[in-house]
Amino acid sequence: MPLKIAPKASKKPLKHGLKPAKKKPSPKDFSRQISEHEVHLHCWQWVQNTYPELLIFHVPNGGNRNIAEAQKFKRMGVVPGVADFLMFLPTCNVAIELKDEGGKQSDAQRHFQKRWEKLGHRYEVARSLTHFQEMPIRGLGNHTMRTQAPETLT
Repeated sequence: MPLKIAPKASKKPLKHGLKPAKKKPSPKDFSRQISEHEVHLHCWQWVQNTYPELLIFHVPNGGNRNIAEAQKFKRMGVVPGVADFLMFLPTCNVAIELKDEGGKQSDAQRHFQKRWEKLGHRYEVARSLTHFQEMPIRGLGNHTMRTQAPETLT
């Protein structure tokens, strides 16, 4: 009995509205880069849940604004390049810029970093929640945000 060759698969729907099976998604299909906004939200939620008394806050310095609003904020003292979070500890002040994996600091952010560090303060760039949690808290022993006792941070 001769072998029959199966017809080539077509992209037309099969009978009864069935479609050909799609290939299984690979793990690559599910891996996506977390956005800077998501890094920011995760870090803020974690720090608020872990250290609610810590003096840390976001500086709303970016975003898209119309010209009139931008001029208004400039007259009010908004400084370009200020880090996303400013954190004040008993022994040091820390500016924390949040970036996604591929994010780069702007010229204004690098300028702010130089000014901040010239005053003797720390500046950190965090690219993930884990990176944020592992930032060393100098001046409080050999601890990180994750391992430091909450009462010594406030």
